[in-house]
Amino acid sequence: LRSPMPHHTVVLQNLAKLATGASVLRPDIIAGALKNQAQHKENRPAMAEQKSVLLALSRLAISENTSTDVKEAASCALRDLSFCETCRTKMAIMPVLLALVKVANSDTHHSSRRYAVDAMLNLTGE
Repeated sequence: LRSPMPHHTVVLQNLAKLATGASVLRPDIIAGALKNQAQHKENRPAMAEQKSVLLALSRLAISENTSTDVKEAASCALRDLSFCETCRTKMAIMPVLLALVKVANSDTHHSSRRYAVDAMLNLTGE
């Protein structure tokens, strides 16, 4: 599933809803799907256009109710989105920035911290 397929936006919106509400899907599946989407350059602008996707990734990255794998997948997806110059302005919203800072300063897995630091550096243009 890739952007600009007509149903891509709907799938992203539904993944974000599943991530933020009560869901029958496990958080690792949702975070993994969003991470997979962010790995493809052509999907990144469409993902950043959806504030609900950015909020969902931010919540997954810092939720105390998610596993290390979920946090790592969400942090990786945010990092991947930050590689896209046109996404950076859309990502510079308080929930995303707070999540990145919180992950970067957490005791969580080293990979998650590295992804958060990389994302912050990308957002600042470093």
